[in-house]
Amino acid sequence: MKRRTLLAVLCSTALAVGCSHKPARDVREAETELTSARQDRAAARSQLEARQSQERYEATRRGASPAELEDMNARHQREIAELEASSQSNVSAAAQENAEAHQKMARERAETRSKLETRLAQLDGKANDAHARSAAYDPAKKSAFDKAWLRYTAEHRDVEGALRALSTAPDAEWSTWRDRTGQQLDELEKAVDALRSPE
Repeated sequence: MKRRTLLAVLCSTALAVGCSHKPARDVREAETELTSARQDRAAARSQLEARQSQERYEATRRGASPAELEDMNARHQREIAELEASSQSNVSAAAQENAEAHQKMARERAETRSKLETRLAQLDGKANDAHARSAAYDPAKKSAFDKAWLRYTAEHRDVEGALRALSTAPDAEWSTWRDRTGQQLDELEKAVDALRSPE
């Protein structure tokens, strides 16, 4: 019983950690929240100004005294200031979350690019070792190696292109490009394996 409970806690923790580690999604959500906060502020300001305009019109129509109009204008200014303070607080909080999401995304990009480039360098090292050994192959094995080398160089160009695209991909599409680059590195790894044992 205790073991199942522990396993359930570990699984739910892993899911929670996995779900929270989506920087591209976090950026999209933070940008949406910021846009929403700005739109809410503009809508609230418009509604307040429309209500105040209606109050001024009605006060003028009923013949309010200058003192009453002055009091109403002072109240309107306080209402505007309170609304601005409240909505600015919401916008500032959303802007802070947006900035943090973008920073997290930038760190994720840098770490992932470093890992992918390290993996590419390791595969290049294995390919160069295989190329150096290929000088001793008999003609049939050398021919098979040369075909495998052509595949390797084509896959290598694809990976380099994917890495360039990954660095310029918008945040919203970055996860897709990251996954695509990882798949291309998998294909390059297969090409390197073929170099190491040409048939």
